[in-house]
Amino acid sequence: MAIRIQYQNNVTGAAFDITTLVSGAKWSTKRSGSPASLELTVIVDDSVTWTHGGIVALKDGKTGIFYGYVVKIRPTKVSEKGRVSNRTPNREEMALFTPYLLEEILLVQPKMLVTLGNTALHALLGAKSTIGACHGQVLTAHVQADKQTGDFPLFALYHPASIIYNQKLKDVYQADLERLHGVLAAQ
Repeated sequence: MAIRIQYQNNVTGAAFDITTLVSGAKWSTKRSGSPASLELTVIVDDSVTWTHGGIVALKDGKTGIFYGYVVKIRPTKVSEKGRVSNRTPNREEMALFTPYLLEEILLVQPKMLVTLGNTALHALLGAKSTIGACHGQVLTAHVQADKQTGDFPLFALYHPASIIYNQKLKDVYQADLERLHGVLAAQ
């Protein structure tokens, strides 16, 4: 099994294949139920712009293991009471960051894309697609960046946070996850 390692700068969105720069890796867990950590020892390369909080993605020879965001810097809003909270990215932010996502997808070549909510769905299928109409289905995302193109199966899910605001979605979300499990098992 040949594992490839990608790094994404979380400030600029630039993605790098750092497989040949990694000279050591250590995976550790402290106890069940707590996050694990992956520590990489890398050879310095000036072509890679490292940032604190950058995203690392792994891929083995057969399966793409990928986690990414459409908008690399989460947009926020401030309420009248001065509280800061997340907000949906606007068109300009989507237009600015979506090309990075498309490049990442073409770099990783995942077997399946799983979108969480409308933002990711809009980035890959267009603004006319809605999660209400697409959830629980396997669709096709045509991805194009520069001169590269690819068609990828896409499974649309509601964003997990939507369940907090609409408890009626809990059973729908669970059924969609079970369907996704069946689709992945059949691949």
